[in-house]
Amino acid sequence: MIVTIPFLFMYNVRTKHLENKCNDFPLPSISSYAQYHNLALSNEVDFDLKTNLEPLSICGRGTKIGSSDDLALLFRQYSDQDVQYGKSQDNMKPCPGENSKDMLLLKGDRNSSLYGRTFNNLLSITNAFYYARENDVQLGIMSNSWVFNILLKMWWAVPPTHEQDEWEANFEKAFCVKIFNNKKVKLLEGYNLLPFPENTEQFSGDFFFNNQKIKKPFDEYFQGNTYIAFQSRFLQTLFRNYNNGDGTLITGEQVQDMCSGIDAVFGRRKRNTAIYSVIHSRSLENAGVLLLGKMAEKAKCHPTAALYMEPDYVKSILRNLGMLQYPVVLITDGQNTTSVDMLLADPEIDIRLVPQNATWVGGDITLAIMSNVFIGNPASTVSQFIAKSRLAFGFGHSYLFRATKADGEWYTVCGDTCVYEHPPCLKHNRVGYCNNPL
Repeated sequence: MIVTIPFLFMYNVRTKHLENKCNDFPLPSISSYAQYHNLALSNEVDFDLKTNLEPLSICGRGTKIGSSDDLALLFRQYSDQDVQYGKSQDNMKPCPGENSKDMLLLKGDRNSSLYGRTFNNLLSITNAFYYARENDVQLGIMSNSWVFNILLKMWWAVPPTHEQDEWEANFEKAFCVKIFNNKKVKLLEGYNLLPFPENTEQFSGDFFFNNQKIKKPFDEYFQGNTYIAFQSRFLQTLFRNYNNGDGTLITGEQVQDMCSGIDAVFGRRKRNTAIYSVIHSRSLENAGVLLLGKMAEKAKCHPTAALYMEPDYVKSILRNLGMLQYPVVLITDGQNTTSVDMLLADPEIDIRLVPQNATWVGGDITLAIMSNVFIGNPASTVSQFIAKSRLAFGFGHSYLFRATKADGEWYTVCGDTCVYEHPPCLKHNRVGYCNNPL
């Protein structure tokens, strides 16, 4: 199976074991895509773009987002996708809605009630950005809104006062948005604000699931390579400015360091060379069996294995990769202590835990995203976010959708893009669309 995502690299892992075992779902490189579409870097604009981009490294650990040439081609390809929607190359613009007075405005107090938790909210934000692109409308964000309250805790921290104008300009350019505050609110008078719900819980829920103003059904609209490419680029743009402990939220509260988990487990000196796996054990409160069971009906994965994370299940993955000789870090919601105890007691698995004083959502997900192997729960939006980020960075070896053959042998039921094909869902309607996402 070839996944035609144009700007991802095949995972070139650090260990020989993984390099020899990696044989599923190869991903074409940017350069091969560029050759196929006759893209080249030749003019002054490309030169300026190329010189302003650097390979992406997170906490000293490299990603598979490569050279500045590759990255410049990535951005050119992203704009060239507009040709598919009937726009001529002469009229293509890098940002949606440049010639439109229609605006999707993301607003609502930072303490507003929202649909679900952090990673539900992040998906709502991503889908709102995608809606603006696909409908060619401007996207605006109020600076005191819930959107920045979610994003800035992990990425794009606000710098000291004398650098804030530059920060705002860079954010607007990177994400193709316009930021408004109380001083700039009059500038909104020139726009036609699209009539979306004022209620933030309804608004965030609509964009997490299915906004009625989207002409296509949600499952059709938010699937396929264009959406995967968009969300991958969105994640790359977030992590190009991951928080390192410097800077603040809009409210002035100091941000935390996204590298704290890696540093706490392996030490700052070894963060860039450590070889390790991560297990995300998420019990999903009391509804875990129901949630994963519903997902298993659609994805054909095992209905409980990723929920309980028993040692034999974990070893069925790591043994074949030669990774049992390396540390396995467990990140967990702390609710399923039985699973934790079984993993800690297994003599073949070198389980490490993030110290209590260093564990927080940003540090934990970064630890998982940058691991050599990730084992997660597909019914968890946290696990799905980690897997999507790993896909965006060109990493393979994310194991969420697993099942057993008749002889008891474990296998992966679908590839790395499965997290897009099977979002967490409690109930599907008669035509297969999700009526009740998690």
